[in-house]
Amino acid sequence: SAVRALLELEAPNATILMPAGAMDGLDGVQGSAALKGDGAAAALTAAATNNAAAGSGGGYVEKEVATALLQRGDLVLVKGGERVPCDGTLAKSLSHGGYAALDESMLTGEAMPVTKRPGDAVLGGTVNRVGPIWVRATGVGAATTLQGIVRLVEEAQGSKAPIQYYADYVSARFVPAVVVVAVAASVFWAVLLSAGAVPEKWYQHEGAFVFCLLFGISV
Repeated sequence: SAVRALLELEAPNATILMPAGAMDGLDGVQGSAALKGDGAAAALTAAATNNAAAGSGGGYVEKEVATALLQRGDLVLVKGGERVPCDGTLAKSLSHGGYAALDESMLTGEAMPVTKRPGDAVLGGTVNRVGPIWVRATGVGAATTLQGIVRLVEEAQGSKAPIQYYADYVSARFVPAVVVVAVAASVFWAVLLSAGAVPEKWYQHEGAFVFCLLFGISV
C-alpha cells in the first residue's frame, strides 16, 4: 500500500555525534537526553568541526540509536548512500567543498539530487548522494515531513470526498429504480400479448416470453 511504501523510506537507525565526556556513566538513550539545550548543541557543533579537521579524533564518539529515540538538537551523521533519519538542517558536509547533494525524488519527484548548503533544511527519508554529512535534528518522530505525508495518506484512504457521498446516495436509489422500470416494461408487454393487442408476427421468431424479456433488458 501507499502507506507501507512511505514508511519504508524511514531509516530504522541513526548515528548521533556525542562528546566523549558525555558518554561517561551514560547509556545511549541517557547520553542523547543529556545533550539537550543551547549549550549542548554548541558542544555538538564544535565536536563535528574538530572531527572534520582531525579525522577520526576530535574528542567525540559516534553512537547508533533507533530513529525513534532521536530528539530535537541531536547532531546526526548521515553517510553516503544512507537515508536521512529525521528532518533537520545541514550542519556540515565533509566533502564537496562543504556542500551536500540529497536525492529527494521519493518525496518531491525531483529527479536530480538537490544541492544543500550549511543551514539549508533537509527532509527525513531523502538519500545522501555524497560523502558524510552532519544534520542537526529539528523534526523527529511524528513531527517529520514524512510522517505528516503518511497521516495525510491515511486520512485520504479512510475518508470520502463529498462528491463520493452524493454518488453513493444516487446509486443506492437509481439502480433499484431501473430494475423496477425494467420489470414493469416486461410485464406491460406481457399484458398486451395476453390481450391480443400485439401482432403475432412481432414475436413469432423468438417467442412471447423472450419478446417481453427483451423490452426489460433494453431498459
